[in-house]
Amino acid sequence: MSKKNSQIASENMSMKFSKGWGIILYQALMFFFLIGFSIDGLNIVAPAFSAATGVDYPSVLGTATVAGMIGVVAYIFIARINVSVGPRLLSGICLIGAGASYIFLGNSKTLVTYGIALTLVTCFINGAAYIAGNTLIAQWFPKKKGLALGWATMGNNLSSATFVVILTLISSKFGMPVAITVVGIFMIVVAV
Repeated sequence: MSKKNSQIASENMSMKFSKGWGIILYQALMFFFLIGFSIDGLNIVAPAFSAATGVDYPSVLGTATVAGMIGVVAYIFIARINVSVGPRLLSGICLIGAGASYIFLGNSKTLVTYGIALTLVTCFINGAAYIAGNTLIAQWFPKKKGLALGWATMGNNLSSATFVVILTLISSKFGMPVAITVVGIFMIVVAV
């Protein structure tokens, strides 16, 4: 009995994912965008929006709270859609929606449009990464989903270390709206 359990444990801990590494990388990119778009990136996007529009910074920060609360309700509906259409299609649709919404966020001129864009970004990117992406991992790796997800979550840390730097470098040369547009377009390309 113990020999069988050790075999099962060793099979589950093997990092031989073969073609599955593509799915792990895809999920890592979704986590990268999730952290960059809706968490760490807001550290420079919100002040830049406040400075460009003259809207007071606390009001801009308050929109993130509202966007997150709306997102919690939206995830229930996104999860039901995931069951209906499947995670592959849903992740693509959500990534395209997040990329387009991020472009809309970068080109917002009022607090209302900024809030709408941030809400859409939050709903779409969390739907892609947490709902569709995690389902993809579970489907591709039924016996190794924990290990595969562990590799994919390195996208979170990579984003925390690099996303703000990338956005800052692009925006220092071309401005924040262009930087956000470039990143949004890159996300749409990943989705396709």
